[in-house]
Amino acid sequence: MKLKLKGKILVILAAASMAIIIFSVAIFIFNLRNNIFELIRDDYENQIEHLDFALCNFLEEAYSNVETIASIDIVRTGDDSEFTNFLYADEKTFQYDIGETEQEIIEIFSSFKKNHTYISSVYMGRENGSFVRSHKRARPTKYDPRERPWYILAKENPEEVIRTEPYESLTTPDINIGVEKALIDDKGEFFGVVGMDITLDNLTDYIYGIKVGEKGWAVLIDENGTILVSKYREDRLKNISELGLENPGEIMNQPGGYTILNVNSGKNWLFYDTSEKLGWKIGLVIPDKEINSEVWNNIYTNIIVLVLSLAALGLLILLVLQKFILNPIKKLSDSTALISRTGNLEHSINVGSRDEIGDMTKSFNKMMESINKSNKALKDSKRALLRLNNELEEKVKERTEDLVHANERLKELDRLKSMFIASMSHELRTPLNSIIGFTSLILMGMAGKINNEQKKQLTMVKSSANHLLELVTDVIDVSKIEAGKVSLSIGDFDLIEVLKEVRDSFEVTAGEKGISLALKVPGKLMMRSDRLRVKQVIMNFVNNAFKFTMQGKVEIKAGRKDGKIFVDVSDTGMGIKEEDMGKLFKQFSRIQVENFPKVEGTGLGLYLSKKIAGLLKGEVKVKSVFGRGSIFTVELPLQ
Repeated sequence: MKLKLKGKILVILAAASMAIIIFSVAIFIFNLRNNIFELIRDDYENQIEHLDFALCNFLEEAYSNVETIASIDIVRTGDDSEFTNFLYADEKTFQYDIGETEQEIIEIFSSFKKNHTYISSVYMGRENGSFVRSHKRARPTKYDPRERPWYILAKENPEEVIRTEPYESLTTPDINIGVEKALIDDKGEFFGVVGMDITLDNLTDYIYGIKVGEKGWAVLIDENGTILVSKYREDRLKNISELGLENPGEIMNQPGGYTILNVNSGKNWLFYDTSEKLGWKIGLVIPDKEINSEVWNNIYTNIIVLVLSLAALGLLILLVLQKFILNPIKKLSDSTALISRTGNLEHSINVGSRDEIGDMTKSFNKMMESINKSNKALKDSKRALLRLNNELEEKVKERTEDLVHANERLKELDRLKSMFIASMSHELRTPLNSIIGFTSLILMGMAGKINNEQKKQLTMVKSSANHLLELVTDVIDVSKIEAGKVSLSIGDFDLIEVLKEVRDSFEVTAGEKGISLALKVPGKLMMRSDRLRVKQVIMNFVNNAFKFTMQGKVEIKAGRKDGKIFVDVSDTGMGIKEEDMGKLFKQFSRIQVENFPKVEGTGLGLYLSKKIAGLLKGEVKVKSVFGRGSIFTVELPLQ
């Protein structure tokens, strides 16, 4: 009776298993290919993310290296007059003549190149056209770094490390991607570019260190659709539209996905994504045959597993349903409930079974052991984190004390600077005024009669002393302004009176040069400001106008506009070229025009005028047409 029942059960299980197998296989084959394809796609997308991470680290290391090189003192040296220069090089006759400083820089560059295999070249270009490199050029042809894409791009972006688009080397067949950093001196002036090149060969070797399936390969496409890396060298620098894609525009318009690539008469799948940091498309190309092989291997494997599992299940149900399944499961369930209730992670489960349930029990015990270890490790990590936090607080405290000491030192330096300014004012102005005064007395004949040659020499002494006094006064004013030590004397006054005083001061100069000096102002123009400083600004404008005007007129005009007071000083002088406008209002900057007499001065007048106008809450403007004259304007608030 039992055997018959077992036979019936066996027949029923066999029939049920066969039906399940047939039905499952039909559904399985229908859906599994798409599911496995999606899994494969997810797997390759993960690989692309790892590749993106590695590539970003690769380039970030290059950025960091360029920053490091650009910060080295000897690389930033301002003395580049003896550096190698290829501006007029003749390939047949050129010979290197490398000085000591340049050799030290070359050794630094060579060391970086040697220690970073992905770097093909480390170099520096300067504004004088000189060019220093980690190794000698393949051919010493004429070469001006200032005209190269990497130099121009770095100069246009002086505040950051930049990456160039791929460009061709002039002396080798390499295609380079440059990582560049502009060199800016302490005054904020640009004086050169430091950079390093990564050839597409270097980049390809780096990327192909990452395995892609059995026969797959990686591709790298920049923002413009240019192929940077490919398995086939002839594809590099082509546009993706030449790759054999079914829809090349889709890749550039979509952030990520997959598409079909037909290459070498074979169908391939291109999985791609866009690097958020680089903006490049990173793709993995997998032959369709390889994907199909993986899909069908999974299908066959899963069918075999399904058949064996159903057969084993039937036998287990038939033979040991109660003894070897339900009882061990109950014991396992009771034990897990105990662990859940007591939280005892060291509790071990033993069901006395050597089948799958026994294996599951062992795995469960191993899992609990692992969780227990992880829990202990977490506690240790918390203690370590607390210790590190305490150490960090100590370091922050130490740094804070350092900053306090540094701040006290800065205050002391500021005090010394103020003392220096005061000393300069007394020690230089007093003797200069004495020189000017005594020279004037001698020229007036108060110390006796002098001959014409003596008069000529003394006149030159007085003129030089006046020039030096003007320079000292301007320099001291600049120092006071930059140190924030200028005290303003604010009061009510009539601007028209100030303008008349300015006009009277320049009447002799106007007469000597034969230039008309006009004053066009209303009858009265009251304002509240620093009378002396306002006059200083206008005097500088008028003085500047007379320096650069040989004939014609100088005109002073004042009035109110948009709730402000304005003063225009116009002239019919030589004017200013468009390219020289940027030199205005800079310290010690003077514009000199060919065929125009050399103009004397400190080069500080306009700089001081702009600074003083800023202190008075005003602003300075200029309009000029070269060859026709200029108009300098200061706008000041009524109060």
